Amino acid sequence: MTGSLEGQGAMVTGGAAGIGRAIAVALAREGCHVCAVDRAPDEQIGAVVDQIAADGGTAFAQRADVSDEAQVLSLFENAKRRLPALDVLVNNAGILIEKSLLDTTGEDFDRVIGVNLKGAFLVGREALRIMVGRGSGRVINIASELAYLGREKCSVYCASKGGILSMTRAWAREFAPSILVNAIAPGPTDTAMLGPDSTSPQTRAKESQNPLGRIGRPGVEGNHRRPGPSRAAARQGVRSIRSGAHRRSGPWPRDSRAARPRFPPAADSARDRAHRR
Repeated sequence: MTGSLEGQGAMVTGGAAGIGRAIAVALAREGCHVCAVDRAPDEQIGAVVDQIAADGGTAFAQRADVSDEAQVLSLFENAKRRLPALDVLVNNAGILIEKSLLDTTGEDFDRVIGVNLKGAFLVGREALRIMVGRGSGRVINIASELAYLGREKCSVYCASKGGILSMTRAWAREFAPSILVNAIAPGPTDTAMLGPDSTSPQTRAKESQNPLGRIGRPGVEGNHRRPGPSRAAARQGVRSIRSGAHRRSGPWPRDSRAARPRFPPAADSARDRAHRR
């Protein structure tokens, strides 16, 4: 690790386990002061802080349910006091309920959308409020390949991650060029979400039906080995932050065309307009 994010502040939701934990550890190793957010028990999220401290990094844990607006506001009040700044947000918190559509209840829908999409909205809104005031920042939303592929018995989860992609595109247009917003869509990863308490054996078997013939493992250890999908995703997030989230004293120059994102031109033909309806 290079320490290229030395002195910056980062918040990672869903930071107690899986991909979120791997990202929190990776950011700390790059020099970030990390706020790891999760609704897991104190000892579980505290273990992430202990691991970061053992590596010589700095972090603190904050319990919060990201679907609860009052808890999110309280989270940011504490984070503003304890972080040197908020340079980086990784919106990673997510849950999955595997049920056929006809068995899915309104309560199931509200819970998955509440954590996966509303939670990202609430945390992202408050983080961007701070970043706009500072004139710089980096937001990375964790989506999923299932936002593109779909999966039977996971329609609400797929919808929530599709919403993450759309929200990311909207934020990217709204806040560029001073603040960069991107999404990462990991493939199948060996986390609790693929465990027996969340998914069926049939679903877990399908997750290995990919070109590599296996699922990824979260973590940043063993960098000498060829990375699996989740390890690569964790590193991709760090590389993305290096490229755009370095602290600046103000917004990027408005006349800097190189700093502006390039989007495809709007379609003008009647045929294209019809397709957009």
